[in-house]
Amino acid sequence: MLHWAGAAGADLEAPFPIGTQLRVFPNHACATAAQFDAYTVLPREGGDLQRWDRFNGW
Repeated sequence: MLHWAGAAGADLEAPFPIGTQLRVFPNHACATAAQFDAYTVLPREGGDLQRWDRFNGW
């Protein structure tokens, strides 16, 4: 979903011509987490960092 904060009916081609790079902020953790092969986790009780490999293929 995109959200435009400008005026309704604004010309989007002027500020965003074809080829413009835009930063997209995912609105859900799944979209963010899926971009990594593994997670680095700090245990709640303290101690060494852990590496959790992400599983694929569901």
